[in-house]
Amino acid sequence: MSWPIAPDYNDAIQNPEMNLRDPCLKRGTIATNQLGLPVVASGNFASVFQVSDGLQRWAVKCFTRQIRDQQERYKAISDHLKAHALPFTVEFDYQQEGILVGGAWYPLLRMQWVDGPLLDAYVREQVNNKQALQQLATKWLLLIESLRRAGVAHGDLQSGNVKIVGDDIRLIDYDGMYVPALKQKGSNENGHPNFQHPRRSGKDFDQYIDNFSAWVIYTSLIALVEYPAIWDEAKGGDDCLIFQKSDFDSPASSPVFEKLERVGSKDLRALLARIRNYTHLAPQQVPPLDINTRAPRLALLVRRSNISAVSTANNSLDTTDTHTRLSCRSIADSNSNNCLSPRAPSVTAEDSRTTNTVKSIIKAILKRLSPASESQSSGTPGPTSSSQPTKTPTYYMIGLPIIILILFASIIVSSFIPKTPTPKFNQQLPPVFVTPIPKTPTPKSQQQLPPVRDQVISSRTTGMKLTLIPAGTFTMGSPTSEVGRFGNETQHVVKITKPFYMGVYEVTQGEYESVMGRNPSYFSITRKGIVDVPGLADVPALTPSNYPVDSVSWDDTQAFCKRLSEQDGVRYRLPTEAEWEYACRAGTTTPFYWGTWNNGTQSNSKGEDPDGTTLKRTTTVGSYGANPFGLYDMHGNVMEWCSDKWDEKDYGSSPWEDPQGPASGSVRVVRGGSWYNENRYSRAANRVGGKPGNRSNSDVGLRVVSESVRTP
Repeated sequence: MSWPIAPDYNDAIQNPEMNLRDPCLKRGTIATNQLGLPVVASGNFASVFQVSDGLQRWAVKCFTRQIRDQQERYKAISDHLKAHALPFTVEFDYQQEGILVGGAWYPLLRMQWVDGPLLDAYVREQVNNKQALQQLATKWLLLIESLRRAGVAHGDLQSGNVKIVGDDIRLIDYDGMYVPALKQKGSNENGHPNFQHPRRSGKDFDQYIDNFSAWVIYTSLIALVEYPAIWDEAKGGDDCLIFQKSDFDSPASSPVFEKLERVGSKDLRALLARIRNYTHLAPQQVPPLDINTRAPRLALLVRRSNISAVSTANNSLDTTDTHTRLSCRSIADSNSNNCLSPRAPSVTAEDSRTTNTVKSIIKAILKRLSPASESQSSGTPGPTSSSQPTKTPTYYMIGLPIIILILFASIIVSSFIPKTPTPKFNQQLPPVFVTPIPKTPTPKSQQQLPPVRDQVISSRTTGMKLTLIPAGTFTMGSPTSEVGRFGNETQHVVKITKPFYMGVYEVTQGEYESVMGRNPSYFSITRKGIVDVPGLADVPALTPSNYPVDSVSWDDTQAFCKRLSEQDGVRYRLPTEAEWEYACRAGTTTPFYWGTWNNGTQSNSKGEDPDGTTLKRTTTVGSYGANPFGLYDMHGNVMEWCSDKWDEKDYGSSPWEDPQGPASGSVRVVRGGSWYNENRYSRAANRVGGKPGNRSNSDVGLRVVSESVRTP
């Protein structure tokens, strides 16, 4: 079947009465230019015209080439959007026989025309209006949440497919949209490369395809709020906001990333780190943009936004569930819900119902107090003219104090009403709840995690950074199909019941020496490692301060943790084997957090691809990308001691909650692989044992965890 080209459609649409089948379009008027010719926007596979039927304007898309499963796709999309009535989409209708060209009928798509600037044009106009961009970012969070809850992915989120209509956002162009009925169809397009994951392909077609671009647009808006000059510096509006494909292909050399990380706030830097990390993941591993996402001043704006108003327009977004989502969830609530920051206690469902009851009472009282209501109830018409002076009703003078008393009483009473616990059989995996700071001093050894504003804390003695790891459930071990797997990696479900803090980096030589007064590392300026490896002595950064400590025994790690705990007044320890793997995976299920293979460029370990690399030594901690929990060097650099005794046979039968390892044994667990190891030894599931007194390995170090922090 040959398809008409743009000039053919140009001719046909000038006679809508004869050539268009839709009744609304047949009587419509075509938008024309100064020469009287139809105004047309031509794209990759379609020409779009504007038609007005007197009541509504429509965008009429006429196709210039065949689209795979076109009719089935548009019908499925149309049916799904009608069923969910999403507030951010526009009405559209696919017509298989819509326009007559050259004696044959061809399909068209009729879509509601919306007026308003495209996203990039709007941002250009408002680039110095921080409040407008903040509000837009908040609405973007709600839009993405609305799509997620409806099971929809737009497929090509980009500045050219987002319109700002008054105070609202509208998505246009649904050619690449995903809805559940199309799950097995595959994608017809990969979206705009300046907004899409660099590894996205036609095989990626599920709800996750919007995740990366949603983060990109949100982060761009936050960056512009903080540093408007990045719009000009990054040449914003040139088919992008501030990021381009080259930034995602190589974040390490991106001037946009470099500039924003230098001038941005801690929250903005956290968003940038997410995008950096997500470029190393497969598209399906990128978590969705979540309404809990931290950003300057926006967390408060989201909480204060009128969620119930969105609920009215979108039946799938209800107030109670939004309150639930505003608390931090475990990562096992799907692989992509990585909420890392503890939140202050939000309004519970019981509190919400109490508040709604009070509102209903107040509304009823006001209705009874209003003069109009009184006149209606008595059958007497109310005043219809304002010509007579209005007198303040006595009802209000009496009623308003009563209302205030009711409000005050409801707040006091609700605080004493016991909350009904959720039945266990209805509960999801436990969210992270943080114990409030006690009113009376608690002994340091018994302190629990106090509420903190940021997920990262620092050791008072060494400055060592630790990040909060939420509680959750995961599958420990490896599937039998995993390349490089050993037989002692039987898969089993493990539940980590308490959040804990874990070192962002491996303990460095400088940190170890500041606590212990010595540096045992082979790769230091005082040991043989400086000359044993060719060229190593020429590396200027090879100093004790930033390289991981190596050549430490398990016994050494215990002495280090004990002394640091005494100096900080906080208990530090090694992670259990389960905690280590849970933190390493960070919600992923592949051998490495970024995927299935390591060629030596993703971590400091031996590369096994022809293009792979190996340093043959340790290197500065944090030289490679962080995993979704914000932890560096979980694969490679140095292996890391764990607290468990080594189970030589297996560990699949261990307790499922917070396993501590076997009760007896003379060997301790080592995890993570090192600069010396091949792929299979650096996998998340790989398990190795070591004698606790052995100091002879230049590829073994440590990372600490803590369950308590010093009260501010």
